[in-house]
Parts: sequence; structure tokens; C-alpha cells
Amino acid sequence: MDKLIRMLLVTGLILFVSSSASADEFAVRKVIMERALELVIGGNTEVFDKWSTELLTTNALTPAGASEYALVYEAIGNLDRVAVQNPLWNQVEAVSQEFLNREPDNSSAILLRAAILQAHAWAYRGAGYAPDVVTASWDPFFTLAKESRSVLDSKKMTRLSSPEWYALRVRAAMALNEGLESTGPIADEILEAAPDYGPAVGSVFSFYLPKWYGMTELAQDWVSNVVKKTKDKQGSQRYAHMYFGLIEYLSPDLIRNELSNAGVSWPKLKTSMKEVSNAFPDPYNWNVERVMTCILGSKDDKKAVLVAHKKEDITQVAVVDTPAWQEQCETDALGGVSAKSAT
Repeated sequence: MDKLIRMLLVTGLILFVSSSASADEFAVRKVIMERALELVIGGNTEVFDKWSTELLTTNALTPAGASEYALVYEAIGNLDRVAVQNPLWNQVEAVSQEFLNREPDNSSAILLRAAILQAHAWAYRGAGYAPDVVTASWDPFFTLAKESRSVLDSKKMTRLSSPEWYALRVRAAMALNEGLESTGPIADEILEAAPDYGPAVGSVFSFYLPKWYGMTELAQDWVSNVVKKTKDKQGSQRYAHMYFGLIEYLSPDLIRNELSNAGVSWPKLKTSMKEVSNAFPDPYNWNVERVMTCILGSKDDKKAVLVAHKKEDITQVAVVDTPAWQEQCETDALGGVSAKSAT
């Protein structure tokens, strides 16, 4: 079991592991995601249910302010990177189905089964654009996505006990080409019931992008409405969370176009990132601010964010954020002078 978990981590299920100043945040994320995988792969669904429900009811947050409950299902979703030929799929499919058969009204059983089915579907499809998908992969992709939707729709009351239902249901809608007419009412309900649950509002944000079923203005309006709903408790923090979430796992060649199509406002993003860092002063959030500034900011913006911290504080928080990319940002901002020297 330990060997299997390590293999999954090495293949990217937990993408960023650091020994730098952000280790506290990464350590918490790693522990949660490892445990989620260990419990599911090991078939220990009783403990999985009790533990994940406790994270939800206590609204447990990481040092950087992320939902620990959401990380449980992020770990499950990241199984989509496991090759479809891997026997692991037979194992987790059996575990989730047995759990649901045994406890058909248990929210954790419903959500786990739907999440496993969706991850398996995307393992077939891959993350690329539709024209690049192998033809033979479409049938299993749609079959598994439809089964996931069926599980969720047969137990719609689950949404009252967990906001993860919304996130999974919108992702099913994206996979199955459901239009705005079908998904709009779900989005409206999320805005009222779960505007502070990142995976739910983030899934709608993706759905509303031009590359899926919306347009730039629709995506912008959604972000604005979410921020308004959460403003009393979170200010504009949701703005930064949604836009960073959009590019976190994207390759460098796709990022600028993605942010442009999503209608990002640099002034709004700067303000939002500052609010996040003030509320949760973990080095992870400064690194998010650094990455987004390196992508969108001016030379002065880059210099300001880099000289505010030592170079040792830098750690990778996105796919694009490689050492070479970090060095290029520093060169752009400081003209070859190190951040430490410029302070």
C-alpha cells in the first residue's frame, strides 16, 4: 500500500512538494491528500466518511486558507492522471461501489462514487483539447460521466449536506455537454448555498468560459456575483482564488489566453491577493501573488513583490512556476540583480 501511494505521488497526484518556507502549507496538503488516497485505496470507507465529514462540519482550513475538505476530493479527482490500464481502477471502482451499495443514502458514499467515476472518465479522455482525444476514448469517457451524473441526480438531497455535490454535478455537466439552460439553475443555487466553497464556484467559473459553454462577460459576471456574496466575510478574496485556480495546472503557452478569455482585471486581482495574504499570512499566498504578478504585472509590480521577500522564500505553486521561469521573472523585474541584493 505504501509503495502504491508513493507511486501515485511521484506521478503527480500531489504536484508541488517543497522544503522551503511554504512547507507548512504543503505539509498539511500532503497529509490530507495522502490520507484520502490511502483510505480509499485501502477500502477503509468508514474512517473516510467520519474523517471527511468532520473536516466539513468544522470548516477546517489550511494555513493558507484552503478548505481541507475540498482537498480530500481534489486528491480523488487527481486520480485522473493514473493510466486507464492500471489495476488501481478496478480496486477503487469496487471500493466506491461497495460503499454505495452498503450505505446508499450516505453523502460520503454518493460523492466518493461520483468522484471516482469522473476521475476514471477523465483518465480516458485526458486533459487536452477535444480534437486531440483518441477516438476510442470517447465511449468510456461518456459512459463513466453519465454514470457519475446518474449517481448525483438520484441523490440530489446530498447537496444539502455537502457543497461538493455542486462541484461534481457541474463538472458532469461540462463533460456531457449540458448547456446553460440546464446548468444555470445549479449555478444560481450555488450562489445562494455555497458561494464560499471553492470547487463549486470554480467549476461554474470554468463552465462559463468561452472554451466551454459561456463567454467572457458571463465568466466575469459570475466572479463578480461570487465576490458580492462573500464580501462581508472575505472581502474580495474569492477573486484571487478563482483566477489562480484557473491557471494553477496550465502549461505556460495557455495561461495568458486563458486569463484573457476569463476577463481578469489586474487591479482587482492585486487588491484581492493582498486581502488573501493579510487574512492568511502564509508564504504560500505570497508565492501565489508572485506568480500572478510575474504573469500580469508591470516591471515595477514584479520588483515590488520580489523585493518584499528573500529568494529563499520562493517555492513552486503552479506548473508554470519552474526555477527557469522564476529566474526569468527576476531578470525582467530587476535586470539581473537578485531580489536579495535589491532590498
